[in-house]
Amino acid sequence: MGDVKKKIKPGQMELHPEELAIVVNYEEELYEEDMSHKVHATGMIAQLFRQTENFESLLSHETLLQTLARLMREEMKKSIDLCVNIVSVFFSISNFSQERKLLTLIQKQDRLLYLCLYMLLNLSEDVGVEKKMKKKNVVVYLVKMLDRSNVELLILATTFLKKLSIYKENKEKMVECRIIDKLAKFVPVRNDVLLMSVLRLLHNLSFDGILRDAMVKNGLIPKCVELMVVPRFQPVVLGLLYHISMEDKYKSLFTYSECIPRIYEMLTRVQDLRNTPELIALAVNLTQNGRNAEALCEGDRFDRLIRRAFQTRDELAFKVMRNLAQQEAMSVKRRFGPYIEQMVQLLKLPEITAELFVEVLGCLANLYLPEFDFFNLVRKHDLLRFLATYAQPGAVDDDILLEVVMFVGVLCNEGTAHMLCDSGL
Repeated sequence: MGDVKKKIKPGQMELHPEELAIVVNYEEELYEEDMSHKVHATGMIAQLFRQTENFESLLSHETLLQTLARLMREEMKKSIDLCVNIVSVFFSISNFSQERKLLTLIQKQDRLLYLCLYMLLNLSEDVGVEKKMKKKNVVVYLVKMLDRSNVELLILATTFLKKLSIYKENKEKMVECRIIDKLAKFVPVRNDVLLMSVLRLLHNLSFDGILRDAMVKNGLIPKCVELMVVPRFQPVVLGLLYHISMEDKYKSLFTYSECIPRIYEMLTRVQDLRNTPELIALAVNLTQNGRNAEALCEGDRFDRLIRRAFQTRDELAFKVMRNLAQQEAMSVKRRFGPYIEQMVQLLKLPEITAELFVEVLGCLANLYLPEFDFFNLVRKHDLLRFLATYAQPGAVDDDILLEVVMFVGVLCNEGTAHMLCDSGL
C-alpha cells in the first residue's frame, strides 16, 4: 500500500502511466475492509476528478465508476465522508458529460446522484451528521444540482436545501452560490411538486435580508403574486410575500402588481380570517404604505371591506381597517365618516372581545375629521363618560389606555370641552 501515498499532479493535461497505476491502487483500496482506507481512496479520486484535464484518462478505467457506484449502494450508510466523496466524483463527471451532450450517461448519473442525495438526506436526520455536512460543502453540490434538468433530482435537491437552510452557515454559503438566481427560473414551473418544493425553500430563505434583496432583483414579487390565485400555493406564497413586504423599500413595488386587488378579493371571500394568518400579515404590512392603502380603497372596495368587518365582527378585518385609518391622506380617512357612529356602537357592545375593542378603538383614535359632528356623537352616546371608565388607574393595559387618550383628543373641541370637564376624564 506504500504507493497509495504518492502525490499526483491533477493539474497535468493527462495522467502519466505511473500515475494511472496509482489510480489502480486507489481502486484496489476501495475493496479494503477498513473504512478509513475507502474514505481515503474516494477522497483522492474525488480530488483528481476536480480537474477536467484528468477525465479522459480516469474514465478509461472501465471499472472505476462501477466500483464507486457499488460502494455507494452498499456502504453509504456507514460513512458520511465516503458518501460525500463519491457524490463529488459523480457531480464532477456530470458537469463534464453535460458539456459533451452525452444524454444517456447523464440519465444514468442523475439516477445515481438521486440515490446519493437521498441517502445523504436520510443520514442528515442525525443532527451530528447534519452538522458534519456543513464542513463537507454539501450545500455547494446541492446548489449546483439546480442546473440539472431531472425533475426528481431537482425536487430532492430543493428539499435537502430547505432542510439545511435553517443553519446560518449553510444560508451564508447559499448566498455565495447565488442560489436565488438559480431558483427564480423555477417560479413558475409546470411540475407542481417541484414548484412547491422551490417555494418552500424560498420561504425559508426569505427570512434573510440579503436573500430577500436577491428575490426582488430576480422579479419574484410579480411571479409570486400570479400564484396567489392557486389555492395550494397560497399559504407559502403569502408567507414569502409577507417577508418581502417587511422591507419599507419594497412596499411600493406591490402597488404596481395585481397584489392589492387579489388581497381585496381574498379579504372579502375568506370566511374566517384566523385561518389565513399570512393573508392578514401581508395586508397589514402593505397598508402601511400610502399608495397601497389608497389602492385598497378604490371604487367601492372600502365600503365592502368595512361592511364585511361589521358583519363578521372580526378583529383581524378591523386590524386592516385600523391601518387605513392611520393614513395621512384625508381622502382615505374621510371614507370612514359614514361609519364612525356604527364603530362607536360596536365599541360599546357588552359582548365585544378585548381584541376587537382594541382594533375598533384604534380606528376611531386616528379619525379626526374637521367636518364631522363630534358634538352630537359624544352627546348621543355619552361617549366621554364611557371612555372615562377605561381611563381609571389600572383599569386597562397601557396600549388600550393610549388609544383612549388619542380618541379623547379626536373628540375634544370647543363644542365638547364642557362635556369633557364633566366626564371625570
